[in-house]
Amino acid sequence: STSCCDIQNVDATNVTAMVTNIHGCTAEDSWVINLANSPDVELTDTLIFCNDGSMHPIPSAPLGGDWSGPHVTSNGVFHAEENGEFTLTYTYTNAESCSDTDSLVVVVTELPAPTIATPPSDVCIGSPFLLQTSDDGVWSGPGISNTGMIQQSEPGSYMYYLTTGVG
Repeated sequence: STSCCDIQNVDATNVTAMVTNIHGCTAEDSWVINLANSPDVELTDTLIFCNDGSMHPIPSAPLGGDWSGPHVTSNGVFHAEENGEFTLTYTYTNAESCSDTDSLVVVVTELPAPTIATPPSDVCIGSPFLLQTSDDGVWSGPGISNTGMIQQSEPGSYMYYLTTGVG
């Protein structure tokens, strides 16, 4: 009825218990214990998303466990709908009923609102033109450098984008 030993890092072992009572009488019994492998759940520490209302699948290993926490479905889809830090927990139980758990923090940040200081303009073909902003970001679009310098060799209307923030 009392604990007699610790068993670690073995697949199977034969356990024998010998008991001696206060009168010196001794009895023993033995049995085989099969130990199942414990799963190993390891998650990244932090994920960052923008508060854009999107659904984001959360990577997990091993597959087949359950997620719990705010704004997450049990199969691991996070809904970025509120700013803040949220702790999510993933629990996996294998076929031998052994389980492991890990958690991560999801940071949801405000969706940035960049401002472009250069008004829409007509630009001469072949002449350089600089789009300006006070926000840190990267420009993209046809014929533009990541710093906002445009030089087009074909007439037309073009859309340019400023990407800011993280997540």
